[in-house]
Amino acid sequence: MCCIFENSFSAIGISGDIGFDSELYSVSKGENRRPASSARLYFRPAINILNTFKINFDINLSTDGSSSRQDINQIDINPKWSWGNAHFGDFSQSYSLLVLEGLKIRGAALNLQKGKLKFGFVTGKIDRSVSSQNNYRSYKRVLFGGIIGIGEKTGSYFNILAISAKDDISSLSDINHDTASVLDTITYDTIINPESITPQENMVLSLQSNLSFAKHKISWSNEFAASAFTRDRRSSVITTHDIPDFL
Repeated sequence: MCCIFENSFSAIGISGDIGFDSELYSVSKGENRRPASSARLYFRPAINILNTFKINFDINLSTDGSSSRQDINQIDINPKWSWGNAHFGDFSQSYSLLVLEGLKIRGAALNLQKGKLKFGFVTGKIDRSVSSQNNYRSYKRVLFGGIIGIGEKTGSYFNILAISAKDDISSLSDINHDTASVLDTITYDTIINPESITPQENMVLSLQSNLSFAKHKISWSNEFAASAFTRDRRSSVITTHDIPDFL
């Protein structure tokens, strides 16, 4: 069921839609994989101020709530203006296919493009910790990063992007984090040995550019990215004389 509403004043316009749906579930044989009933409510209002500043709200609430591995309830506040936008709450931020694309984040982001100067940052939680749900475990994972650049939105530009995603070691209290051993996440069974879930970290640095010719009819785009991945943040630094010092 859905309802669309709209109202306007001399300086402020309000529009949006609201709706809900429900589901009944049962199986004749075997165990139920879902609740017998569930419902979802969505509410997407938008406020337009003087046709120059707009605030979009995206609210999704479900009876499943936080009972799943990750919280299904989501709220996003997205203000927009002529040279930028921001996010507060649950949103998806896109930088590039090699750095950040289509990942759901719970936090904040800012994107600015003033003239030929570009700046943005993003920070938030991308996974919450789960320690005891059908023997599934995962660390709380946080992300932060940003982008700076110069150029035109649809023409020639050059961008520098950096992103870091890191597991919070203290977010799983039922695992001994004092161990110095590095455990194999492939050969160890996560149900039997919780130590096989290791806190990881990944950092990515990217150089992105686009050259536009013949009044934007021809363009050449490229991106070079480098990643530093840590499989277990608890492990000690590997030292060897076989690798040159500059590496």
